[in-house]
Amino acid sequence: MLFRSALIIFILYQFMRIFRNLDRGEIFREDNIRRVRYIGLALPAIPICNYAASRLLSGISYTADGHTITTAVAGSQMEYILMAGLLAMVIFALVEIFRNGARLQQEQELTI
Repeated sequence: MLFRSALIIFILYQFMRIFRNLDRGEIFREDNIRRVRYIGLALPAIPICNYAASRLLSGISYTADGHTITTAVAGSQMEYILMAGLLAMVIFALVEIFRNGARLQQEQELTI
């Protein structure tokens, strides 16, 4: 749970830095490309963390008010993991578009 929250905060921080550069008119920069790549790497880790935490916590028994409660085994979360993987592939395609845009902008700045 803590690791998932840290990933979400990390992704939001990277978006904030990207939007700050966009406000300055600095779109195709290397640090923006790196930040988008970090976001693409962090997104699939969120459902994987959920899956790992649910597997670790399943089957734990505790007693509350005289009743024994056992946590259930989590259902399949593979669709969430697959969707996050597909989203990461789309983001990596955006990284390549940004990288190509940065190269074109650099060539245009060198041309008189």
